[in-house]
Amino acid sequence: MQRWRPAFQLHPDGLTPRADVAVIAEELAVGMDAAEILAWFACRNASLDGETPIARLRTGLPAVLDAARLDRFIGSA
Repeated sequence: MQRWRPAFQLHPDGLTPRADVAVIAEELAVGMDAAEILAWFACRNASLDGETPIARLRTGLPAVLDAARLDRFIGSA
């Protein structure tokens, strides 16, 4: 069986998972399934000034992690 993974989850070698993506996915996994988490990374986020989490990860993890925590909190309310 083949499994496809979106490339943003991996280091440039294409094999090694990115730790920053894993940390954020763990935050979101409390209330989202895998498909929802992938969509979250790809959709514009108001907490990130309309950028996608994928794009914002290029400039730093803290803002994206804060956005994930906020969305997890809102989703659990």
